[in-house]
Amino acid sequence: MAGEQATAADIVKWIEDLWVPEGRLLGQKFKLADWQISCLESIYDNPHGTRRAILSFSRKCGKSTLCALLLLVHLCGPRARPNSQLYSTAQSREQAAVIFNLAAKIARMSPALRDFVTVRDSTKELLCPSLGTRYRTLSADASTAYGLSPSLTIHDELGQCRGPQTIALANPALGSFLNEREVMAMAEDARRMPAREAEFRNLILNQRVEACNPFLQPALWQACAGEVADISGRECYAGLDLSEVRDLTALVVISKVDGIWQMVPTFWLPREGIYERAHTDHIPYDKFVEQGFVRTTPGASISYEYVAHYLLKVFAQYNIRKIGFDRWNFRHLKPWLMQAGFSEQLIADRWVEFGQGTQSMSPALRELESIVLERQLCHGDNPVMNMCAVNAVVEGKDASNRKLSKNKSAGRIDGLVALAMAIGVAPLRAPAFDIEALIG
Repeated sequence: MAGEQATAADIVKWIEDLWVPEGRLLGQKFKLADWQISCLESIYDNPHGTRRAILSFSRKCGKSTLCALLLLVHLCGPRARPNSQLYSTAQSREQAAVIFNLAAKIARMSPALRDFVTVRDSTKELLCPSLGTRYRTLSADASTAYGLSPSLTIHDELGQCRGPQTIALANPALGSFLNEREVMAMAEDARRMPAREAEFRNLILNQRVEACNPFLQPALWQACAGEVADISGRECYAGLDLSEVRDLTALVVISKVDGIWQMVPTFWLPREGIYERAHTDHIPYDKFVEQGFVRTTPGASISYEYVAHYLLKVFAQYNIRKIGFDRWNFRHLKPWLMQAGFSEQLIADRWVEFGQGTQSMSPALRELESIVLERQLCHGDNPVMNMCAVNAVVEGKDASNRKLSKNKSAGRIDGLVALAMAIGVAPLRAPAFDIEALIG
């Protein structure tokens, strides 16, 4: 049965003479699906040979059973090498034992194997005495894994691995032309900031995950709670997230006091239907209104006229140097701004279009992350803002191409969008001195 040159077709024929060990097809012979055969062909019909193969399936696709079958193929089947050692490993011995249990059941049930394979349940071993081959399980962190020279190793649930061992496995150049210190710094960033996790897992751990994650750790955001200092008359910057007809509209004004960005948010909802909306969104909007955290506008939809007059008062109270806004609904707001008393020149000078895509959002989110991590933000523990911060999810390929995603977020994030825009239009770095101008 043993042979180095066995093809995928040989292996399929051999497997389909074995018996299914459990489930609704218990006791029947295996019949591999086309996609399973395709996997075997990609591994065993490679003209250059295959040293490493990664098979990625979602749950309940028969991954562990296929692994058990491949184990038997190399223990006593068409690809067995005399006197070779085989191993399976996973994050825990319990998970590693899953493959052993399946392979042992197949060997015991299948007439073609039961006389050739010896099962040792106590040590989680399978042996084929006629070929001198031996298989046993290991956990991923087992010290005995070092120094082994197996002919086959199966690592179950490789994508769930964590820690330095995983980083080294995924990056063979670590420590040579891949800077280990920078990689570990990225790992620490991913640990602290959920928004960095997908990028780290994709680029460093080579794990195929969707590039969207919660933007902030609740504990990090909560560490920035505290009483907000008075910013009246100070140089301020703002962000305005204009809602659709009935959604939350958010304004955030920020100003730096003693090196800390102080944040003053305002939220609006239509007055009519507030209780129904609270029930639909499972958010106590009615309580927020009673407590003064949410303002209501007349009618069943957001009144841009009301918002415009309020904004005029904000510009009178605070020295708003720039205010970022999403241009999507601004064409509806601008006429009301003019009617409220804003001049064309003031709008041209102070109002800044702020795109919601990655080009504008990525730099703003990077700065906001840094501000939160360094605890250079004071948000006053506003419950509506806390809700927006916890709900916020980012999507994008990497840290340079990210944006906040309302569609993928668990709930309202309008306040955090407005904060990101305020950060985006603020001069966060001290201007460099023009030496030539000083000399001239």
